[in-house]
Amino acid sequence: MGALPPAFSNEPSLSPEMIDPATGLPVALDWEKKGGAAIHIVSIVAPFWVAGLTWLVLRGKSRFVAAHAFQELLDGITWKLISWIISAGLLIWSLSSLVQLIQTRGESFDWRMLALRVALALTVGLAIFIYNAVSSLRQASRAYKGLWPSRVEKKARRRTAGQA
Repeated sequence: MGALPPAFSNEPSLSPEMIDPATGLPVALDWEKKGGAAIHIVSIVAPFWVAGLTWLVLRGKSRFVAAHAFQELLDGITWKLISWIISAGLLIWSLSSLVQLIQTRGESFDWRMLALRVALALTVGLAIFIYNAVSSLRQASRAYKGLWPSRVEKKARRRTAGQA
């Protein structure tokens, strides 16, 4: 059996050139960069389970991949929650048209207004999906460059600045 990558070994020793002096965080290895980027890309179509499983499996083996998985998990939860709230509001708004149709027995019902409401709901849903996809692709680019998620990097910079 071949040797495991350094992040999978139980030896916590990192040489000084493997630590970013500005943040104090480990420099990501090539396989970690690719893994972090892959999580963000795959999470566009599978937002929860891929990021969640990756975080659970790799959190003790690769801080870099686990940090990107956790970031994607938080983003997925946030955007799904926003999407559900907006969708519920638009659904209630559209159902009010149905109530009007029933109450007036269709006499004063405007089908164009219902079509407009449905089109607006679909447009908002599509816009949220596109924004989430672009955000995931930007995060994937950051991961592939070896950059930690902004939240982790800011926290590490504050900690490093406090020690100096």
